[in-house]
Amino acid sequence: WVVGEDTQNSISKVGSRATCALQRDLCSQWDCLLRLEKAPCDTVQFSVRATANLFFFAEAAGGWVAARRIAEVLRARYAGYMDSDQRTQVSYIAETTRHGLHAGRSTAMIISACPSCRAPLDFLARVCDACNAVLAVDFSELKLCDLRKSSQCSLCAAIFYRGNPEPENSRLGGLPQSVRSSTCEICGAGELTRTISP
Repeated sequence: WVVGEDTQNSISKVGSRATCALQRDLCSQWDCLLRLEKAPCDTVQFSVRATANLFFFAEAAGGWVAARRIAEVLRARYAGYMDSDQRTQVSYIAETTRHGLHAGRSTAMIISACPSCRAPLDFLARVCDACNAVLAVDFSELKLCDLRKSSQCSLCAAIFYRGNPEPENSRLGGLPQSVRSSTCEICGAGELTRTISP
């Protein structure tokens, strides 16, 4: 899965006429990918690429604000993971967006919607301020979901949104209980379990 390749191509073809919806789609794809657990060097490489994509293709949808945030974190904490070209690119994006934002250019924030209550969410938010949904990525849909209403693989930790079922047994007096469901679609070996909070 290459993040935003189709969306990038669509935005490139229409140029400045790219709709904000296309740009938001690209931002949403990067939001999901950057949330997935990866090795530190992979996280940095994806973050460098996300910074460039958000900077070049998603300015109107708040990409500059997100690109600046990511670039500043990369410069401050992960410079050792980047080669000199990447450090130069990240520094350029951080400085350009800083000056552009101070000049009043593209101050929009990337906003997505909470999968539970549809309240606005900031880019890479961990919890919804409106309903306290814990945000995670549904591996089957590659979209944000509420971790509280999801199943997780016991082996590979993949997350799958499963809605809000009724508890099968309330004999434990309101304590969370684990319910076995099925085999993981990603690794094919782990069992999906769900923690139900009545």
